[in-house]
Amino acid sequence: LKPKSELSHLHSARRVFELFKSNDIETAVIHHFESNTNDANELALQVGTKIGSLLTDGNGDGIMIEQVGEEKPFSVDFLRRTSFSLLQG
Repeated sequence: LKPKSELSHLHSARRVFELFKSNDIETAVIHHFESNTNDANELALQVGTKIGSLLTDGNGDGIMIEQVGEEKPFSVDFLRRTSFSLLQG
């Protein structure tokens, strides 16, 4: 799930899940999260606040973190571990 950048991911995702529920649609949803931060703590805070609440409510099955911008300070392994940690709560 990747809403337009000018839309709130949280609110647009909640609307999508409302539509799924009202139409009895059962499909896996992976949240696509983009970040340009180069600070590990900031990344964890961003992902936790923007995606964590959706996953806590049972809205979604996974998360994909994508680094954007010129700097890409995190390894793929770090991003994978961060995503998995969020899923585990």
